[in-house]
Amino acid sequence: MESKDSLNCTPRSAGSIVAAIFALALAIRLVVALAFWGSIDVTLEIHHGQRINSGQSSWTSKLPIAYMLPAWMQSLSLIAPIPENVAQKLPAILGDMLAALLLWRLSARSERPWLWPAVYLLNPVTIMLSAYHGNVDPLMVAAMLWALALRWKDRPVTSGFALGLSILMKPTALLALPPLAFPLTWRSVKFIGAAILTAAAICVPFILIDPTFGRFLGSYGGAYGEWGLPLILREIGHAFNLHAETVWLEQFGRYVMVAALAVWFVYLMKRWRLESLTGNARAIAATWLFFYVIATGWGPQYLSLALPFLLIVSVRLTVIYSAATTPYLLATYLYADKFEKYAGQSVFSRLGSLPAADLEILFANRGFAVLAWATCAFILWRLCSEDREPLRGQ
Repeated sequence: MESKDSLNCTPRSAGSIVAAIFALALAIRLVVALAFWGSIDVTLEIHHGQRINSGQSSWTSKLPIAYMLPAWMQSLSLIAPIPENVAQKLPAILGDMLAALLLWRLSARSERPWLWPAVYLLNPVTIMLSAYHGNVDPLMVAAMLWALALRWKDRPVTSGFALGLSILMKPTALLALPPLAFPLTWRSVKFIGAAILTAAAICVPFILIDPTFGRFLGSYGGAYGEWGLPLILREIGHAFNLHAETVWLEQFGRYVMVAALAVWFVYLMKRWRLESLTGNARAIAATWLFFYVIATGWGPQYLSLALPFLLIVSVRLTVIYSAATTPYLLATYLYADKFEKYAGQSVFSRLGSLPAADLEILFANRGFAVLAWATCAFILWRLCSEDREPLRGQ
């Protein structure tokens, strides 16, 4: 029989494990951030930060919080002994740590409270997307996860404020609003109102003082042909002369995507049961996966958006997701580094003259992209079939 003292050690031991996981995860991220310059996004953030600090406008697809972060991080790199590329990655690294902290709090009463933080923080996907890629998406994820936790503590106004913070980084976070608002009740009205008012209160001053605010958003659609159906169509188009179809989808695909998302949200509202935190996390994860499946424009940083919500639903599916997307991310970053000399899209006109090593990187990038996309579609199907066959991920 266990003694009372040994039973009392269990929470303390779990706390020590969690602390060790956080320390190790932070150390890994700092080493990666220092060892590698990072993605093209890091270079762009440095450029935008310099422009903003010099008094110029530099709006992209981001809203005020994410717009100002590069400028603040650039200032930090000037007053502290931190390389400017590492400084630009700090918000993403902070986002990972905050998201893991929230996952730990959500699982604190489970038998293994360290499991979710460990899977999230020691995951090669989250490490690459924060410590290498360096965009703001992991911080967006933390705010959305906070909104989910608050929603199930019956604090709709504070939950709306948290989601509003996420929207103030990128408007992409609006896709999390319907799953958090359903089912439509008075609580939903307070939640939606708080989210919109929070975003509007910060955006309006920028709108009033900067006439260039929002211009980029009207035409932004992400990098076309790097993921999913557009990638497959583009590759087939080279063989079957589908140039017109490719051009049409590149030009009008965002409208098709908006229509598809509208249908998705109607389906979500009418057919899904959102009766628990886990059920709500399933709806948010499925929404991001649906977005991945239909996306006509793509950035690999989007893959961070579904991960913590999928982890709440099923550790097993999260492992499958990570196993499929890790090689894709590795090949994507290697491809971006190696193929800069080929001017991107023009590489397909010179396939016969490429070195064998470069051809291998190209085909790995395309092949792993299709595999990762297909895995996202499979996981989406599993989440949608949960009513018929409950998931067992723990």
